[in-house]
Amino acid sequence: MGTSNLIIRAAEPQDATAIVCLVQELAGADAAKYPLDQRYVEAYLGSAGCHVLVAETAGSVIGMLSYLIRPNLYHAGSTCLIEELIVSEAARGRGAGKALLESAIQSARQTGCAEISVTTMPDNQPAIDFYR
Repeated sequence: MGTSNLIIRAAEPQDATAIVCLVQELAGADAAKYPLDQRYVEAYLGSAGCHVLVAETAGSVIGMLSYLIRPNLYHAGSTCLIEELIVSEAARGRGAGKALLESAIQSARQTGCAEISVTTMPDNQPAIDFYR
């Protein structure tokens, strides 16, 4: 898979199962500690300011990025907070994460966000390198 057959789009309720699977993959052995289910994903998708983009290839969701657009007092305007960026391990290294991030940045710009922020654990060097 190159990026030529990659589709980045807004998540829809029917993507809930794939989103749950991606979050569980990220959680790994700790997945049982997290109560995420399809209903919560569907509710999240319907919540004001909450957005999820999915990366799809050959009809399968291989990645997702969730972000919040929210008002911010310091900027007296909206800001964007990237929450989760997950690409299925089998699909990593082929541009899906970059395409998801670029799409989220474009959306934040179009919304007029004054700032985009993301956090990661201090020992997650691959994520730190990716975001830089």
